[in-house]
Amino acid sequence: MIKAFLFDLDGTLLPMEVDRFLKLYLGDLGQALAPHFPGEQLVEPVVKATYDMIAQPQDGMTNEQGFIAAFTRRTGREWAAYEGPLNDYYAGRFPKLGVHFPPHPMVAGIVKKLKDAGKTLVVATNPVFPDAALRARVCWTGLDPADFAFITTYENSHAAKPHAAYYEEIMAKLGLEPGQCCMVGNDIGEDMLAPMALGMHTFFLNEQPLGDWGEVTPCRGGGYAELDRFIDEVLEAE
Repeated sequence: MIKAFLFDLDGTLLPMEVDRFLKLYLGDLGQALAPHFPGEQLVEPVVKATYDMIAQPQDGMTNEQGFIAAFTRRTGREWAAYEGPLNDYYAGRFPKLGVHFPPHPMVAGIVKKLKDAGKTLVVATNPVFPDAALRARVCWTGLDPADFAFITTYENSHAAKPHAAYYEEIMAKLGLEPGQCCMVGNDIGEDMLAPMALGMHTFFLNEQPLGDWGEVTPCRGGGYAELDRFIDEVLEAE
């Protein structure tokens, strides 16, 4: 029996062209930080430190701690000076970017159906943002963060996609086995390969697909309407 549904965020719970989001986000971040640190180019080290963090599980550190270590290494500066302005940005200005990304009309109904059925729901987005930013992004979908038992953030995660350790940590936190979980996502490399290797059920949402299947086939796949029908089948079979 599938007890938990893990949902990717970008291109899954929230329709989004990632390149457009990154352009808007990084431009906005640069504008927000410029008055605090005139003359400093901070967007590039933020991006590079994020990729450093993603590259491998953090070996006992949270992703946040890994990011800070990478940022400090790349800039040669102490993190303390930047922490306050960045936290202020994610709590105040960042949520306003949601106006550019309207929710999909079927998502709220799909989540409500699963919640009403007693399923454990997880926002399994790559944990490269702080909690405040992730909760804001969940709100962009038209959902309430309280709908989810767990939202992966860089404070509460020790690995990132596409590493199997990211998914193993979610299951360990929630006391779940792979066969009790279904990962729903639109990115083959990040959302499908590790879950399939671990033995999870998978649903490849192909309305904004990323990656190439090659010889790999998900358990199921299709658009939002097909996802809704798949969930009906799961619930009817119980």
